[in-house]
Amino acid sequence: MPGSIGTPRDLTRRCLPALTVAALSLLAGRSFGFVYITSEHARWPGPAIPVVVQLGNSSRVLQDGSLSFNQSIENAMALWNQQIANAQFTWREEPRTRAASPNGTTTISFEANVYGDAFGRDTLAVTIVTNSGTRLIETDVMFNVKRWVFDSYFGPLESQSAEDLHRIGLHELGHSLGLDHPNEKNQAVLAIMNANVSNLDHLQADDVAGAQSLYGARADAPPVTKRGRLANISTRVRVGAGDDVLIGGFITRDGTKQVLIRALGPSLPLAGRLADPTLELHDANGAVIAANDNWKETQRQAIEATTIPPSSDFEAAILATLPPGTFTAVVSGKGGMSGTALVEVYDLSPGTGRIANISTRGRVSTGNDVMIGGFIVAGPESQRCIIRGMGPSLRPAVPTALFDTSLELRNGNGVLMASNTGWRNAPNLNLGAYGLSAMTDAESAIGCRVVPGNYTVILKSPTNGSGIGLVEVYDVNP
Repeated sequence: MPGSIGTPRDLTRRCLPALTVAALSLLAGRSFGFVYITSEHARWPGPAIPVVVQLGNSSRVLQDGSLSFNQSIENAMALWNQQIANAQFTWREEPRTRAASPNGTTTISFEANVYGDAFGRDTLAVTIVTNSGTRLIETDVMFNVKRWVFDSYFGPLESQSAEDLHRIGLHELGHSLGLDHPNEKNQAVLAIMNANVSNLDHLQADDVAGAQSLYGARADAPPVTKRGRLANISTRVRVGAGDDVLIGGFITRDGTKQVLIRALGPSLPLAGRLADPTLELHDANGAVIAANDNWKETQRQAIEATTIPPSSDFEAAILATLPPGTFTAVVSGKGGMSGTALVEVYDLSPGTGRIANISTRGRVSTGNDVMIGGFIVAGPESQRCIIRGMGPSLRPAVPTALFDTSLELRNGNGVLMASNTGWRNAPNLNLGAYGLSAMTDAESAIGCRVVPGNYTVILKSPTNGSGIGLVEVYDVNP
């Protein structure tokens, strides 16, 4: 697609160049090529960069799991925020009631024109920057809704019928911070701030270096290669004896992990809850490395210090710092009692290592006794996941396993994001690419990318059967 390039209107207000669909060329050049949008190296004085977000809702859940266009651009602001120290984007959402204008308030909106002037033919978005010397005053971001349809996603552009608001937003927000196009100033670098939209969908080292040269670097700024992470899992199921205990598994990678594991029963607002759960933590060899009945009897002070101790004295908890490996938490009823219980694994050390996958095995029935698994994705980056619902493949090791499974994935508002019965029917799924074991045709799976937030997975039998089921959530980010 031929590109169109905007030109400066004057020294203090610039109509920035268009983003156009074009391939990115990798050329040899200096290590950093970032450039500034004004000769004065204008920047926000901080500590806040107040923004009014007016993109509104979408008619569907966006491809990356965003519930609205507002959420997509707010995630982009959060990604810039985690890199810079002396100024932070802050935002509030408002409905769009009038066209963007130079009024001293920074807005982000869909527009049919730019302050009354037409967009360039191939222009995806424009940012108008107003500064006074070294001080930025207003930076309005306008997405060209007259010509383009927008979504929010990651990966290649070629197969998409809509433009990616998220990567375009990262670019335009870089202009809002005071950065311009390095490739138009003879700097050949890999950067989201280059003038052409491409398959590049994340901030790069050059982008971060430019922003940090204006605002300083946060001491806890993550590397640009860091993605979202699985922060915790919680699964509710009916607990019995033998194979009907509740088993939660997780894998830690890339460093040690401090986790808090809780087994809840008495505090659940349910009839038939487990009155007195017990908890064991096993290593990859099956050895018990920690156990607890009533949480106040061991580690009470340390668990209270996490600020999330169980609310009932009869509930169990274990606080542990674990090396990379595979671990299993087993919840059962004291003295062989049965009832509904909840197992939770919290990641308490987000700065080190990661939880690569989480799983829970338990008895699945109908009605309120389906398996309900919750997981949290911590960001601000999104997370690519594969979710599997297993039953038949557990046999013959587990003779009472489900004969078939189905899955539902819901977001924190209860909105159904994806469902599957028969994994071969699932879109966006490539089990072989991630080395996952074979599944039977009667089992289910979902491939998805989700933004930071809370999610619920419901595992049941599509034929209303009952038996032991296993739900797994895999972190498959590179």
